[in-house]
Amino acid sequence: ENAPTQIHGAWTEGEGGCVSPACSGAAGQDCGDSIGDGVLKVPGEYASIQDAIDAAGREDTIEVSAGTWTGTGDSVIDLSGKNIAIVAIDGPEDTILDGEGERRVVLSSGGSSLHPSVVGFTITGGYAEMGAGILCYQSNPTFEDCWIVDNHASADGGGVLARHASPTFSSCRMAENSAGWDGGGLACYDGMPLVIDSDIYSNIALDDGGGVYCFGNAHPNIEYSRIYDNIAGVDGGGLFGGYLSEPRLYSVLFCGNEDLNIAGGFADVYGNLYYTDCGDCNGNGVPDSQDLLDGILTDMDADGLPDQCESDCDQDGVPDPIEIAEGMDSDIDEDGVPDSCQCRADLNENGSG
Repeated sequence: ENAPTQIHGAWTEGEGGCVSPACSGAAGQDCGDSIGDGVLKVPGEYASIQDAIDAAGREDTIEVSAGTWTGTGDSVIDLSGKNIAIVAIDGPEDTILDGEGERRVVLSSGGSSLHPSVVGFTITGGYAEMGAGILCYQSNPTFEDCWIVDNHASADGGGVLARHASPTFSSCRMAENSAGWDGGGLACYDGMPLVIDSDIYSNIALDDGGGVYCFGNAHPNIEYSRIYDNIAGVDGGGLFGGYLSEPRLYSVLFCGNEDLNIAGGFADVYGNLYYTDCGDCNGNGVPDSQDLLDGILTDMDADGLPDQCESDCDQDGVPDPIEIAEGMDSDIDEDGVPDSCQCRADLNENGSG
């Protein structure tokens, strides 16, 4: 029952520790789980997600059923620096964390050596000065299959703010979020966030970084993702790389961002694509959808982007999806990148990775 928080700053949890919001009951009572099976069910065993978080022990899983879940105070849920998994068993279409325009949705602060995870939620309706949808501070959570939509920050990080943090976003979408200053979708300061196989679109920042904003030793890796139709009032509609930051881009599609797809510093590592218009990637004046119907363009990997407008990693004039589909190159790990273009160890020196 320490106030305003249990711990401030970076810390490492050792064996036998307990971070509990209350001192009630016997020592350690509030760090246990429900029936000892490591799975806490909401609403079956706990009325709210926060009640389950408060009761969860190390590496417990909280299973949340479909519904719209709201909260009180500054956040809908506070991960409390715990190493736990919170899983929406019915997925983001039916399981919603709603800040109701009054509070932040998710707070992950402290426990930088731990890796909590949040899976399968819509995170929406957040309002805060910074990090309206999600605020990560000195923490390294993973968000998987989450829809971070329609959140508003009066300053930075409409969808997400990562400060001194390295969160992971896998198969997520950040859409229709807004920031009064920087980072409509994602703002990061001093950390190494990872965004992989995700979509960042239709976000707005009144200053810089409509989709993504990086500043002050922020070095995010953005991989196999799509950043499109974002708007910045000043620079970097898609992405802004500010002071001492260097976003690293791997096979990222940029299109339709205003003003400019990218501004500032960044590392163009591999296979990135930059188009002014998302709907006419080859610039022939005909919508891609019509070119696909007419057979002028193909989409062998069924990703919605014409093959002719995708990467050609070996620069032989044949786009990567066509090389893979026609057996001209292999893709053993099924990541959409020809194996010949990836760095693989050949420990026995037989010429095979």
